Amino acid sequence: MSDRCERRSGALLCRSYLVIRSAGGAAVDAAVCSSADAVVLDLTGTGPGDHDLRSVLDALHGRARAGGTWMLRVDAEDGHRWPAALARRLPAGWRGADGIVLRHVRSAHQIGDAAATLADLVPGGGVPGLEVEPSPDAPLSAVAAMAAAIGPDGVLHCDAAMSARVTIFGLRLVDIVPDGADSRPPGAFCGRWIDDPSAADGCNALFTPSADQVRRAMAILDACAAAERDTLPAVVFDGRIVDVGAIRRAERIVAMDAAIRARTSVA
Repeated sequence: MSDRCERRSGALLCRSYLVIRSAGGAAVDAAVCSSADAVVLDLTGTGPGDHDLRSVLDALHGRARAGGTWMLRVDAEDGHRWPAALARRLPAGWRGADGIVLRHVRSAHQIGDAAATLADLVPGGGVPGLEVEPSPDAPLSAVAAMAAAIGPDGVLHCDAAMSARVTIFGLRLVDIVPDGADSRPPGAFCGRWIDDPSAADGCNALFTPSADQVRRAMAILDACAAAERDTLPAVVFDGRIVDVGAIRRAERIVAMDAAIRARTSVA
């Protein structure tokens, strides 16, 4: 598992995902040098021969060596093409991507298949190295199975319409519609795709927990620890019983704060 980025139970903790195509040139250079938490090389909808992959991978390798995070985005149905295609173009000392966004996932079994097929691209990642982008027409029962496959700390990439349906599964949600960084998107999103490197700082700011949120989250987790230590039947904070959802949100706020601090120290 990569040591270049902060993970919690295998999941990357990113606020901004800068999605790029491998056209090379200034666009890739700007992306690699951007403040986005993750740069995502989008390989969907095209074949290996359509990409100037070597130059782009060289640039991403340089980002990785400097402590930056990068990922790949591949279609669930044709991800098997990429390990061999990329292997022919990898720079010396290449350590693999930090994660993969698996696009148009229709069933949970595709996640397991992809984890095995793409293992060489995310060394040590396995299923935790995958973030799932369900097919827009995937039934709720299929998304529930995907949620079970990637675990409670998994990441689901979707739009606002789907987020309203899948919030109940407790996953981290990332908005796939890059509408700029001027407002938080609707729904329970923890991050967002962007297509402009200059939007990274604004996007990161939107999804950075405030100092008050971090303090409150830490206090809730302290109350949880005290209840467990004293074998209390419930967790009480600020005069109220704390439910599982609130505990999960507190855990994510504290984990995100730690990830941000780790990135800042690397930078």
